[in-house]
Amino acid sequence: MGSSTVDKCEAIMAFPRLSQQMPPTVEQDKAPLAYGQRAIPKLNEDLLSTDVKLRQQTLRSLCDMLHDHQLVTQVIKEGCVENLKYLLLDSDAVVREKTTEAFAILALSYIGSMACLKGDVIIPLSHIFEDDFTACRQNAHVVIERLSKTPQGAFVTCSRETQNHAEKKMEQH
Repeated sequence: MGSSTVDKCEAIMAFPRLSQQMPPTVEQDKAPLAYGQRAIPKLNEDLLSTDVKLRQQTLRSLCDMLHDHQLVTQVIKEGCVENLKYLLLDSDAVVREKTTEAFAILALSYIGSMACLKGDVIIPLSHIFEDDFTACRQNAHVVIERLSKTPQGAFVTCSRETQNHAEKKMEQH
């Protein structure tokens, strides 16, 4: 090897090449998570972002986290149920779909079901029954079904207020 070849190799190695591509381990469809006790508060904060893509990413991450039953309590204590209820009215279909999916996952556990019932999500969810997107409607039906399997949920589902709401909807059509 001549000295000119060594000089060329050193010149190439001296300047790092930075790729504009994301590393293969980074999932672009999910929100970057904070660690430890800050993760859920950060997700809850991002649920109310004005950026649609960030709301979508946050909901995907939240749905993944809700499968861990230990985190469900923290999600409820942080107030995510109220923010999720608000997102049922979002103009973006993906946000509404992921929101109803998050409620469906929450309704799998007793503590999540009770949080949904305390948060009065049944009537806002019933508005999704008329959504243009099938996935949103299906998820909303799953949530109502899961909630109505508990005694408290059956009571709320059959309550006079819920029946009045259903009657008004029937009269509109």
